[in-house]
Amino acid sequence: MLDSVSDLPLDRHIFYAVLGFSWAVYLWEAYLSYRQRRIYRTTRHVPHELSKIMDSETFEKSRLYQLDKSNFSFWSGLYSETEGTVRRALTLRFCPGRTPGRL
Repeated sequence: MLDSVSDLPLDRHIFYAVLGFSWAVYLWEAYLSYRQRRIYRTTRHVPHELSKIMDSETFEKSRLYQLDKSNFSFWSGLYSETEGTVRRALTLRFCPGRTPGRL
């Protein structure tokens, strides 16, 4: 397995490194968003620090909005990352010798 990886041309190494880094960043951001969504779901009452400047109705509207926004952001990010992966793979498959900037 490792012998076959080391036999790949340099452009493939770069491709897989960029692809892996891109997914690693996405997964890290998705994990952080998951943690934040968990807070949005469990916090039902206005925190003591905000009680003087926000009523419970405004807090609940804000909480639900942030929860919806976070869920949409997750699915939007997943779609974008998948689309980018497919685009990169198709570019590498059908245009293996072309590099950006060279016609």
